[in-house]
Amino acid sequence: MGGALKRMTSCEMEITHERERRGRTGSDEWMEKENGVRLQPEQANMPSELETAMESLILVFHRYASRDGRTGTLNRRELRLLMENELSNFLRCQKDPAAVDKIMKDLDTNGDGQVDFEEFVSLVVGLSIACERCYQLRVKNEGRK
Repeated sequence: MGGALKRMTSCEMEITHERERRGRTGSDEWMEKENGVRLQPEQANMPSELETAMESLILVFHRYASRDGRTGTLNRRELRLLMENELSNFLRCQKDPAAVDKIMKDLDTNGDGQVDFEEFVSLVVGLSIACERCYQLRVKNEGRK
């Protein structure tokens, strides 16, 4: 098991233990305090929307990173497959046919020809920031109407 996966497993165990100890999550308490929303007991132990998104990000990365036998990193082919399947709209908008190669070069900060999870997350963060900027522009333009 890779180091990042071990850390995640350890983190999950700590979160689970804390939830069991308290019976509720901090976000549950915040929602109740801020919004007057009281979650039902079966909802209290469910992961939050953000926790689910983080888990999805990790699972998608590792689904592609384990294809060529070297777990925990993406080679150029695995990154291309991931982007074609999971970021197809983004990839379709790229005018440059060498976009994945350029992205691979940018992501591979340590120059080992592989993209590890931390390097991969920088792609997701960059795309998320760009999408949030588009969202802000859309909200601003809708406000003018």
